Amino acid sequence: MKSPSKASGTASSLSPEQGATHTMKLSRLLALCLTLCLVGLASSGKTSANLQQEASQELLQTPPALCQLPAVRGPCKASLHRYFYNSTSIDWEPFTYGGRQGNANNFETTEVCVRVCKPPGESSDGNRRSNGETKVKSS
Repeated sequence: MKSPSKASGTASSLSPEQGATHTMKLSRLLALCLTLCLVGLASSGKTSANLQQEASQELLQTPPALCQLPAVRGPCKASLHRYFYNSTSIDWEPFTYGGRQGNANNFETTEVCVRVCKPPGESSDGNRRSNGETKVKSS
């Protein structure tokens, strides 16, 4: 029976000299990959600040995935008054939550619903848009 240290093709079967050579080859390969990535980034004219700004703007304009989920009452019989973000109407709407097994598009207040899911240009109170129009919710 072979001992584990003698198994062929594993790093433990390499002599110290072979291991050092193997490590140097991996280091060179990693350095080459890093260099190519940096050259590609530099040739695109984008700095890390530009990339961070682009990512931040994209995140600000895209509501989280949970805001795309439908309102789910769940199987339980409780009648909890909650709000969900309706991505079709681009607005919050009330719904009755049963107390269990809903999803993350389930908010206790309109303020939290709007803070998480609001589209750009809508104020944090959920009732007034940045252009001054007041949003009226029908009962």
